Amino acid sequence: MTTIRDHRDLRAWQTGVELGVECYKRSRGFPRDERYGLVSQLRRAAVSVPANIAEGNGRLTRGEYLQHLSVARRSLREVDTHLEFALRLEFASPRGIADVRTLVDADGALRTRLIMRLQQTGNRR
Repeated sequence: MTTIRDHRDLRAWQTGVELGVECYKRSRGFPRDERYGLVSQLRRAAVSVPANIAEGNGRLTRGEYLQHLSVARRSLREVDTHLEFALRLEFASPRGIADVRTLVDADGALRTRLIMRLQQTGNRR
């Protein structure tokens, strides 16, 4: 089993950062007039995912950690919803959206496993 020293060692955080980077890249092609609309909303939600994992990992109690993982989960759902708007408004290709959604799904699965592990163990928190 791998030792977790800090948030950078968490696969959920790593995937979250990858998701954020992809959301930034994909949203570059959105219409210019969406800069303060959908682009901003998508990017803020995407950055919130790994940021909340990192913040939760830095908290002192398991309950605080779980709360931040819950916030990250909500942000992930927000990202997925913004991607749906981008798809339906034809701001991005269906393939491009599907690629990002693959990261959304992977990150969600990793976070769920992390939450379950924290709920089942009394280690560290």
